[in-house]
Amino acid sequence: MEAVKKGGNRQDLHEVIRVESMEAAKQVKTDGKPNDLIERMKNNKLITTYLTGDDINRLIDPNDFVGRAPEQIQEFVYDIIDPLLKDNQSILNAEQSGDLNV
Repeated sequence: MEAVKKGGNRQDLHEVIRVESMEAAKQVKTDGKPNDLIERMKNNKLITTYLTGDDINRLIDPNDFVGRAPEQIQEFVYDIIDPLLKDNQSILNAEQSGDLNV
């Protein structure tokens, strides 16, 4: 979609992604090789007309797809786990979690 925003033809780009993903899947399933889809995208002439390798890396950054998960985990630990640890500290010989880095 990012390449379309930059002027690419949606149908042509979709076809490139479909073909490249099928080839990447084939080499994984048939040949036992690593999935190289991202490298294929970075080396495809049509894709690179609109996106650089850095653009592609930015678009697939997993940190952009976790939503509120880090905050939810922190809330769960502080609201549920810490009180349980505090209430059972004598039998667990544990301390509260302190700072949580997710």
